[in-house]
Amino acid sequence: MTDDPLTVRATVLGASVFPNADRQRLWLVRLRVEEVIEGELSAGQEELSILVHSPSRDFRTAEPVGETFRITLKDPLTDPYAGGLKIARDE
Repeated sequence: MTDDPLTVRATVLGASVFPNADRQRLWLVRLRVEEVIEGELSAGQEELSILVHSPSRDFRTAEPVGETFRITLKDPLTDPYAGGLKIARDE
């Protein structure tokens, strides 16, 4: 993985309160990567975990599980990822 932004189409597998959360990122969201649009993932990596404030705020839906989104991770990838991101509903 490079330091370039990563954009993926990903389906939300689950969302739960993160036990070590800070006030800005309370929820851990698990994603299945459907397609890498820009950037690269490690070979064989099919899932990502991201920290968000809340699923309803960041995904703009109260129940994102099972839905697919276009997600851009703006900072180097960590596990779980807690950097800047952009989330849009997949068209």
